[in-house]
Amino acid sequence: MFHSKSENSSKIYRNSHNSTSQSSHIPNFISNEIKYLWVIEKESSKSLFFHARADEQVLDGMLLSGLLSALNSFSEAELGDTGIESIEMGGLRWVYLSNKSSNLMLVAVAEKLTRASLIKARLKVIHDMFMQKFQINNEFWRNWDYDISKFRQFSEILETLYRQWTEADQIMNVGMLFDLMGIFQQIFCIFINIINGNFSGLKRHIVLERLNRYKDKLNLWYQRQNLDDTYRVIEIFIPFIDLVTDEIIFNEAPATNIFGLNPVGLDQDVLIPLFYLVLRHFQNVLQRELGERVYLSIIKKEIMPYLLRKWDILKNLELNKLFLQLFFVD
Repeated sequence: MFHSKSENSSKIYRNSHNSTSQSSHIPNFISNEIKYLWVIEKESSKSLFFHARADEQVLDGMLLSGLLSALNSFSEAELGDTGIESIEMGGLRWVYLSNKSSNLMLVAVAEKLTRASLIKARLKVIHDMFMQKFQINNEFWRNWDYDISKFRQFSEILETLYRQWTEADQIMNVGMLFDLMGIFQQIFCIFINIINGNFSGLKRHIVLERLNRYKDKLNLWYQRQNLDDTYRVIEIFIPFIDLVTDEIIFNEAPATNIFGLNPVGLDQDVLIPLFYLVLRHFQNVLQRELGERVYLSIIKKEIMPYLLRKWDILKNLELNKLFLQLFFVD
């Protein structure tokens, strides 16, 4: 019986490390999209504008606006006009932006792990564009007839903003992906240098033959998946072992091939465990063939300096703990 994609990837990861806790170290490529948005008049707590993404669950925007306003009013009373900045509720992050001068309060709902500061910055943009579109000022409130239908036209402006932000988020995620793949490839390069410097003749052939068995694991996985782009990345960024010539090289230069991929469509939750699976296999073979003492000495000399140089990137990618545990704890 075949498992789902996420079940397969997590199973591969656990089996390669004999630990279920490691999945927490996989970087999160969080969607920063705003799922729901309210623009509320602070004084009356009336919802002026409510927007929900088309694929989200339908909510009663008018009903919830009263609850959201009540929560903020209570917070302002208790905290001295500070109000709510961000709360977690129902497995989601609710971010507030309250502006006394405009008499507006905006509330956005996003994924729980989304940075509140990012959503708040976007709320400020939405707030300013809303004010500009409808000329919100003191005179507007004095003459307002409580007709909220005029605010519906703001949906078009909001969708334009969402598209622009989605494109920007994709570019950021692609940059993180390339950083991630570069880290793994460089560690494979270090492993190649270790192999070239420590094995020759028949012993080298035996080591390369054992290293090459990672293909059996990848092929077993690939038979159960339909992720062509992800598999092509694995092939490009993992060394190619030629058992005829006893050479271990990168089959093709990534700079000339990566542009043929669609990095936005890559499945990161599968990509990282598969890189880890192969890296773990290389580590086990070298540790067995070199002996634990020699292996650890080489790792401290060759791997540790590289990890320290790349520490900030590793931390941003949430890979620092993974590599420390891989090389220095097990």
